[in-house]
Amino acid sequence: MIVWLGALVVGGTILAYIIVGLWYARRVKTAEDFFTGGKGLGILPLVGTYTATYLSAVTVMGIPSGVYSQGFSFLWLPMFWSLGAVGTVIIAMRYKRLHYSTPADFFRHRYQSKFLEILISAVSVIALIFGLVAQFTAMGIVWSVALEGTFTLGVIVASVSILIIVAAGGLVSVAYSDIAKAIIFFSASVLAAGYMVITGPAFTDVASMAIDRAPELGALTRGMGGPIGIFFLFLTWCFGVAAHPQYLIRISAAIDERVALKQYMYAWPILAVINLTFVVFGLWGAAFDPELPMGYTRDHIGAVVVLEYAPLGLYALFLAGLTAAALSTTDSVIQLCASYLTNNVIKEGFKPDISDHALLKISRYFSIGLVIFVAIIALYRWAWITFIAGYAWGLLAILYFAPTLWGLYSKRANTTAAIGSVVGGLLTFVIAQTLAILGHWPYDVEAPPTGVGVLVGIILMAVLSYTTKPPEEAQISRYFEKKSEQ
Repeated sequence: MIVWLGALVVGGTILAYIIVGLWYARRVKTAEDFFTGGKGLGILPLVGTYTATYLSAVTVMGIPSGVYSQGFSFLWLPMFWSLGAVGTVIIAMRYKRLHYSTPADFFRHRYQSKFLEILISAVSVIALIFGLVAQFTAMGIVWSVALEGTFTLGVIVASVSILIIVAAGGLVSVAYSDIAKAIIFFSASVLAAGYMVITGPAFTDVASMAIDRAPELGALTRGMGGPIGIFFLFLTWCFGVAAHPQYLIRISAAIDERVALKQYMYAWPILAVINLTFVVFGLWGAAFDPELPMGYTRDHIGAVVVLEYAPLGLYALFLAGLTAAALSTTDSVIQLCASYLTNNVIKEGFKPDISDHALLKISRYFSIGLVIFVAIIALYRWAWITFIAGYAWGLLAILYFAPTLWGLYSKRANTTAAIGSVVGGLLTFVIAQTLAILGHWPYDVEAPPTGVGVLVGIILMAVLSYTTKPPEEAQISRYFEKKSEQ
């Protein structure tokens, strides 16, 4: 019964997203439509796609599994993600008026450097592939939980559906299908967690039971490497979210600056409620399911808990939500990677006279190739989802945070500082990661070495901006004009 229900729910959910994506793909006529939705998205698709993109496998499966295995110390991460969203708003206040097609365009225009643009684009794609592996892994987990099927088949089914949605309509298809995904997962998580809280023991009692079973779950720094490790996590996740290119592209896609800012005002109360439900799932698992079924990992805990402690109908809805979460960020990242490779590498780097029709066609081909490539990598069943994604967010923080924030708010920010920040941060990360591989990284695995690279990048950006020659006024004037003058 459960297997048939899972097949119906997951299959129906995927089919519904494909239909929505193909319907709105009819609006895609140009490469700009594919990259940014023609810069004409209103508040509903923006809130939907921001919410659904944020509800990736990292949050949906990562928070319950983190609370389940790490306890209250894991709550540092969602707190840092929330702080990062505040940083995105600060960036959005000036970024929207620039009307760029991809975040790498900012580096070409603000710092007058094609080298930096291509470097940012190439490393961004590498970093985003880390995140994609996490998302494809999540879809394999959903499939194995829902249908008692194989992980491999889940990855393959997800790949096919994403190929159809992204290759057909780019950001337009992604944004409108994300509205449905956000609604479904909000309903699924709130109803399931609400039922468990109302019908089960008091929340405080469950927390006490979890700590009684494993006292280390009550520690605030367990598995985080102490205060310095937590600081590295802050640098990785907070700044990785603040300047994440997925969110920057949604700023560009907004119809105007007011809508670009409002998407956060509407999305974050929704996300705050959903994040609380993830904590409920993790604590229930720690209290009542200290041993997982054979073949399951801690990434399965949310689905296991809902199946055990919620009615079958809510479990079915939760499966639909998990499917939505696994697909939502994946389609967005594939579309973004294709935009980088076609717009910033091919067009700006090698073939500036390429036609719009050819650019759109190549973007679709790149989408197909990326999905196949990442699916093959994901089939190897990599480690914990949050651990994988930590590298993605950390690398993106090195690339974007300091150069973007300084470039928008400081006239002193120059090409030397931006290149020094990006290259210096990346080299520092490589050195720290090498030490980790050799067993000399002094912090737990949950505090990735990317945090050191982010810190060095910020320092280099600040120091070099004020110790080297500032850019010419003509180069930066548009970035500091008053809004009324534009």
